[in-house]
Amino acid sequence: MRKEKLFALALAGILAVSSAPAVFAAEADPTGVEDSSGDQEEAADSENPEEEETGNPEEEEPTEEDTSETDGNEADNPSANPEDVGAENSINNSPGANVPAEQADTDADQVPVVNSAKSLQEEINKLASAANKTGEIRVNADFALDSTITVPAGVTVTLAAKEKQVTLSRAAGFKGAMFDVKGSLTVGTDNNADPVLIINGSLKEGEADGSILNVSGSLTMKNNVTLSGNKTSEKVKGGAIYNTGSLHINGGVIKDNTSGNGGAIYSEKTIYISGSAKIYNNQKRDNKTKDNIVLKKGSVLCLEGKLTAGANVAFHIDGDVSADDTVVQTTNKPNWIKTAVNENKLSYEGRADVVLGTDGRVQIKRIPVVADVNDYTTPDKKSEYKPGESIKYEVVGAGFDNTEPGEDDVRWKPYSFTVSSEKVWADGLNQYIISGYQAPKDTEFGDDEYIIINITITFIKQTYQNGEWVTGSEKQSVQDPITLAKGDSSSTPAGATIHKASDNEVDVEKKDVPKNTPIKFEAIGAGMDADEKKLVEGSNRWKPIRWGVEGIDEKEFTEDEHKEKDYSKSISTKTSSFKVNSEYELYVVFQEETFENGVWVEVADSTDTISKPIKITKAPTATPTKKVTKKPTITSKGSKSNTKKASNTKTGDESPILPLTVLCMASLATGGYVLVRRRKKSEN
Repeated sequence: MRKEKLFALALAGILAVSSAPAVFAAEADPTGVEDSSGDQEEAADSENPEEEETGNPEEEEPTEEDTSETDGNEADNPSANPEDVGAENSINNSPGANVPAEQADTDADQVPVVNSAKSLQEEINKLASAANKTGEIRVNADFALDSTITVPAGVTVTLAAKEKQVTLSRAAGFKGAMFDVKGSLTVGTDNNADPVLIINGSLKEGEADGSILNVSGSLTMKNNVTLSGNKTSEKVKGGAIYNTGSLHINGGVIKDNTSGNGGAIYSEKTIYISGSAKIYNNQKRDNKTKDNIVLKKGSVLCLEGKLTAGANVAFHIDGDVSADDTVVQTTNKPNWIKTAVNENKLSYEGRADVVLGTDGRVQIKRIPVVADVNDYTTPDKKSEYKPGESIKYEVVGAGFDNTEPGEDDVRWKPYSFTVSSEKVWADGLNQYIISGYQAPKDTEFGDDEYIIINITITFIKQTYQNGEWVTGSEKQSVQDPITLAKGDSSSTPAGATIHKASDNEVDVEKKDVPKNTPIKFEAIGAGMDADEKKLVEGSNRWKPIRWGVEGIDEKEFTEDEHKEKDYSKSISTKTSSFKVNSEYELYVVFQEETFENGVWVEVADSTDTISKPIKITKAPTATPTKKVTKKPTITSKGSKSNTKKASNTKTGDESPILPLTVLCMASLATGGYVLVRRRKKSEN
């Protein structure tokens, strides 16, 4: 028994000595946080690790209290205020950021989770009553807000989705701001793997009267949060965010919002941006003008970190800016701005002539003035015309009021007008007048008092280059409407001479024309012989413009013929096109013209055609001509004659006989000589 007691005492002493280091360590650090990992390492080496872990469960409780106190101090530390210029580190000031991973996971299990607007406001109110006024809230269900969620001054809240993507929306009829941030609110998380929190401000009917977030305190946007769909009335500034406090955007998405000013954000103060912030497709209330971030004049955009992959930030200043105005700054590295601009992650919008420089300053560039072809004018066109009334007015091309053009400016020069056929204006005109066209006399109005007809006007593009307007090849046509009013026109001026188409004539020399004999005719236009010095405005005439033989040929009268008013023509029938015993139609076309402003102007769609039948007959047979032979003169016996009597009888062939005879004898001699030579050779 005594030996057993001694053995027990010795064993107790050994155990006491082996447990002494853990006891002293616990006394040295009451929180147990700093050396908790050391305890675990020693426990792994001890003989009874399970007894070590279960023997002191109460030692973990002080750790939670001390950690909370530490977080509250950090929140009150001025150096962690995101309003400071060097505040890029503020994005790491979320509760629990400095707690070891094991302890943070433990705290995460104790973060309140809300599933309704009411429970969300209640949890925020609890933080207002807490000692450190700081906490995190997780959302784990979709729900609608029927009133504004308020973050009171002095309260710091982090709001994020818990396990899945969730959406906070507007309840039907709720049009106010969805959140009123008077304290400090952080939405989203730094971990891209976390679920997304969507705050959607859309209404099924009507427009909202408030932003998604009104910020007079501090707002920080991180990743995994989207602000979208809020469409506000004209008076609202900032579709997603209206800021008069401190605003840091380090990630997240703001899209598809509209407002009176600042589709995504309107900020009275500087905005701090970094990371992968995506702000796009936000517009003014016209749903077409880009309007993402708007800064009140005097405020700037400040990069507190590099814009990373996927970032898209466009902004402009509310008011005029001048060249070299600084609109972007940085808390640290100037090359952040240069990189963001060069990579098209950061841009200035709202004015085509303003470009953001890589140094954050405004650059003003001249934008070419490109006229819209549809902006042409017709200053003297009447509001309405009567059937048969002469239509005449000037066309001024779009951009022709640009009296001080610059490089690459564009205007549209009138090129032609078309009623039934195209009339091209000559180059170098000072005015482009539509004239020579009468409103149709036989217009059917039915029960209508007015009808619309269109004149097609074609313009050609001109570009200002190197100090002059250069005409290109691009053309565009527009339909210019003319209003016709029911009623008779009385547009013929007093004293004007009006000639009828029935007064035109075509005078043909012969109706039956022998083959190979020309067809001759003369065209006589009514009024062509009028004295222009005595003509009254509104007089007319019928000018021959072309002639032809149906199915064979058609030609225009030449300018010289018009000048001389000589319309006599001769058509050859020698060609194979004209067949004997065939009939053809000779025709002449006359164009009506009116006398206006001292010149003759064609009347559109007013022509007259006169046809004459022509028959080609057989050509007459030619009569052969007899050759007259002169008889010789016979001289009487008693008279003297100077005629010598021929010594040789003439045969009628006057070829020289003597040379031919000599040539024949020479040929016979040569032939005989050749025969003799051959015979001698054969004998030898």
